[in-house]
Amino acid sequence: MGFSKDIYLEVLEEKRKTLQRDDQLREHLYSKLVNEFPIVAEIDKELSNIGLNTAKAVFSGNKSLIEENAIKTKELQDKKAKYYTDDYKVAYKCQKCLDKGYVDGKYCDCVLNEAKKLQYKKLSSVAPFSECSFENFLLDYYPDDSSTKISPKLRMEKNLNYLKKYVNAFPTGENLLLFGGAGLGKTHLSIAIASEVIKKGYGVFYCSAEYLMAHLERERFGRNNDNSVIFSDAVNECDLLVLDDLGTEFLNQFTKSQIYDIINTRLLMKKPTIINTNLTMEEIEQKYTARISSRLIGNYKTLLFEGNDIRQLKD
Repeated sequence: MGFSKDIYLEVLEEKRKTLQRDDQLREHLYSKLVNEFPIVAEIDKELSNIGLNTAKAVFSGNKSLIEENAIKTKELQDKKAKYYTDDYKVAYKCQKCLDKGYVDGKYCDCVLNEAKKLQYKKLSSVAPFSECSFENFLLDYYPDDSSTKISPKLRMEKNLNYLKKYVNAFPTGENLLLFGGAGLGKTHLSIAIASEVIKKGYGVFYCSAEYLMAHLERERFGRNNDNSVIFSDAVNECDLLVLDDLGTEFLNQFTKSQIYDIINTRLLMKKPTIINTNLTMEEIEQKYTARISSRLIGNYKTLLFEGNDIRQLKD
């Protein structure tokens, strides 16, 4: 799963602390065990000596001694097991990796699960997941105007159904460009998608274009004091990038080049991106370079949002 490096590092740091506590507890329990049953220390000493003798036997090629030591080791381990009850064993949080975080050189499932929880928690601080879901997206606010070819309500119903199918099919799916006027639910549905994709166990990076460009600029020119997130890595590594409010960022040559690099890199990596904007397609062509607009038009499925500003209707 494409979680950003900072997410993995934070999870692995917690694993390291857990493993350290495990080691301390193991030493404490072992001391308690040998204090109550001194014979355990004698068995361990004998096992250690047999291990050294076995190593020498392997080096010299003495197969009979190797087999003899294997039998002795098994007998001693069985004898020790009678004393080594669960009361003297460490209860690992993850029995699969024994709290190491890795299995056969790969991240353990527990790391991926913790990464998913951590990312959801982090994104919850900037995206109101509880307030923006598919379930509480109400079509009642959109006019059912029969005088048009397709009413805003019907269009939005189709958009909603399409985006639900998009989530169900993830990670397969197209890049999406959600466009239309302010207050029509683009951000609401973008957050709903991000929330559901995270629940499926995929890495999501959600950010406004304005916020992202500001951080990338500080990162590039050494003015970023927040070292907890390397934004450029997070943007490229995530399974899904959700870029909110394209067009609100301060536009200059640097931000144009960054937007192009993000869009182009993720296209080359075949990683889906969802962009929402208040700009029309014509305004996108005028505002951005031809390289950006051509990629958006040619490689993104566009979903038009129509209706009246819901925020004003709610007020």
